[in-house]
Amino acid sequence: MQDGNVPQSYFPNNLRFITEHPWFSRSTLFTKLLFASFISGIILIGIVLQGFMLQQNLQKGQEINQERLKLTQELIYWQNTAKHYTNYRDIYFRIATLQYEIGNNEAARDSLQKVLSLDPNFKEGQLLGEKINKH
Repeated sequence: MQDGNVPQSYFPNNLRFITEHPWFSRSTLFTKLLFASFISGIILIGIVLQGFMLQQNLQKGQEINQERLKLTQELIYWQNTAKHYTNYRDIYFRIATLQYEIGNNEAARDSLQKVLSLDPNFKEGQLLGEKINKH
């Protein structure tokens, strides 16, 4: 020790352990790298496809909201008209139809009762009543 030579036992041998491990050999490392790249590619394709589907769903949602807004505005118009013309079957039928299209079946059923009270033999009203009762 005094001659400047340090015994080998003073140096850790774990530094070479990582690179000498069979898991890091050149052949298995390339295979694992190739496999990881393949899996990453599949995940990337899935992310891109989900992005396209999300964009399509957002566009469909906006179209549905616009259509619903249009129906709601028309419904408000007919409800205001019905206040002035209380005994017109066709106004109440249009109100019932719009409420059914919006999905408000209970209100559609009430408006349809008004239609059928004004004209019990109204075929279109009876057909709408059958559709409403199915839901």
